[in-house]
Amino acid sequence: MWRGAPPPDDHWKRALELKFTAKGAASKLSVAAGRFDILNKALAGQATDKGVGWRKYTVRPGFPKDSPSNLAWLPAKATEGLDAFRLTLDLATGKNQAPKIAVTFQGEGENDGLSGWTLLLRGAGDGKAQASLERYDRQVYESASMDFAWADTVPLVVAYEGRRVSIWLANAALFTDLPINPIAGKNRIGFSTWGPEVRIAGLDLDLPKK
Repeated sequence: MWRGAPPPDDHWKRALELKFTAKGAASKLSVAAGRFDILNKALAGQATDKGVGWRKYTVRPGFPKDSPSNLAWLPAKATEGLDAFRLTLDLATGKNQAPKIAVTFQGEGENDGLSGWTLLLRGAGDGKAQASLERYDRQVYESASMDFAWADTVPLVVAYEGRRVSIWLANAALFTDLPINPIAGKNRIGFSTWGPEVRIAGLDLDLPKK
């Protein structure tokens, strides 16, 4: 089991690779809410109606839900029985702006974007990013605001193994080696967006080598 720094590439084997240069790649995803189209060789969620199931059990009056509008899941076959993975999303957004996106793992694969463990990534000022990690509707961890190296496409990496998760945005380690309690019997992986401002150029899912 690795600690701290990300495990080297030879620790992993490729299980799924999607490059959104043509519409055929998008058809491999299971869209549960909203609509995704290919825009400038990248996948973009087109809906803005906040139609993703979100904070269904929040009862605080006036609490802002800020629901996403688009939700897609990786193919069920790709994550069946999954208990460790590295997910890489190559994200495109405005200059020096952190992508606003949610990534759910150990999810249910339905229209609820908070159906498992969910990473919420957001901007925290010019060239800065911040993240939180929630289990269903409950926030468990929150990162500090961190500088990240913006580029035309910025990799977001979520690595889970041995009941621990680490998350990087480009050069910034947002979370390192966090212990989490797994959700038994749930293994779907998906992502939610709030609109077309964030685009996904590519998606890779890697599994540990045996």
